[in-house]
Amino acid sequence: MRLRAAALAVAWCCGAAAAQTAPAAAAVPFYTAAHFMQGLHRHWMLPRASAFAAEAAALAAAVERACAAPGAAALRQARLRWQSTAAAWDTLSAVTTGPLLQRRSLREIDFMPTRPELIARAIRAQPSDAQAMERIGTPAKGLPALEWLLWTQPVAAGTPGCRYAVRVAAQIDTEGTALAQAFAVLAARGWAWRCKPSTTCRRAARARPCWRCSTAAACGRARRRSRWRGTAAISPSARVNSS
Repeated sequence: MRLRAAALAVAWCCGAAAAQTAPAAAAVPFYTAAHFMQGLHRHWMLPRASAFAAEAAALAAAVERACAAPGAAALRQARLRWQSTAAAWDTLSAVTTGPLLQRRSLREIDFMPTRPELIARAIRAQPSDAQAMERIGTPAKGLPALEWLLWTQPVAAGTPGCRYAVRVAAQIDTEGTALAQAFAVLAARGWAWRCKPSTTCRRAARARPCWRCSTAAACGRARRRSRWRGTAAISPSARVNSS
């Protein structure tokens, strides 16, 4: 009885396995690290850097208007612009790469915690231009410092504190523009897989024969080695000039 039950179970399993249909074969594009970097900078980082630059420019203009024309409405508009700029910054800085690291933008724009005593010292110093702002400590600049000036101790129009808030917003605007320009350069760059001759090129040829080798000679060696391993060599159109 037990043998019969076991035989029935085996037969049922085999029948169920045979009833399953194999998935249809579909062609999948071959993506490299170069494709990933190209997509990252063109379709993710650049649009978000451009959005942050636009928000930062609008923030600087709103703060300047709030300091030129006293009133609750102008201050409210500056606060709304700060919120939208902070949201754009959070979206951009979620993936910290490229110019964000090179320029140390996180420290420049979003240093936490802000230092009220340093802000008060900076207000007394009254920096007159961007070069003077370079001598101001980082904890007294950026979005957190501007938040303190707009909410914690709201500055009044025509005061030294308001003039300093204009400088802080202008520096955020300058950094946003620089980031957008830097990411635009990376987005326009040709992210080709370029391997060095000899060892590196041969290693790359195992996975992708003669893919983006730096010289024709190294490319030829990779093609020969790929034939020895029984893999198809890539077409001559895939070669890259030595430049």
